Amino acid sequence: PDRAVTNIQTLIDAGAGKHKYMNRTDYQRRVITSLSWLKTQVEYHNSLSLTDINHGAEDFYCGLLNLVYGYSLKNINIIDQNAAAIDLGDEQNKIAIQVTSTSALAKTKYTVEKFIEKELYKKFDRLLILNIVKKTNHEAETIGGTEYSLDTKADILDVEDLIKKITADPDLQKLKAIAEFLDAELS
Repeated sequence: PDRAVTNIQTLIDAGAGKHKYMNRTDYQRRVITSLSWLKTQVEYHNSLSLTDINHGAEDFYCGLLNLVYGYSLKNINIIDQNAAAIDLGDEQNKIAIQVTSTSALAKTKYTVEKFIEKELYKKFDRLLILNIVKKTNHEAETIGGTEYSLDTKADILDVEDLIKKITADPDLQKLKAIAEFLDAELS
């Protein structure tokens, strides 16, 4: 009898593990599908010069990045409509983020120049550029000057980077929360 109980418990444990794996893959699939769909929408809207979608993206990515990285970002454009260089800011973690659909080197340089000109490096230790379409691998390793320098490899992210970060996170509850956030925001 003890052996039969052990075998049944082994089957139950194996089934429970499989179910948990299925939850994880379902959440990962939902994240990939949602973020890929949004990226495509931004690409097509922008190709038709319909850029309103970019403005809504700031609030969306503010919420998403807070969940993914544990930030306390706020939409700076709501506080200051003429905010230069940054769209999102987390004063506690000293992170500033520019949300853009333009990956050109000129846009990156302009963003960093404005970040320096407005002395935002005194308030934020790090500037990240989130390209909501596809980032460009710039030849220059850094952009900026002596006051502040942006690392073009580490400080420029895109949707693919976010998908990799989210789907690789071992925290199932966090993955579930992100999938539910995406479902609520994009459905």
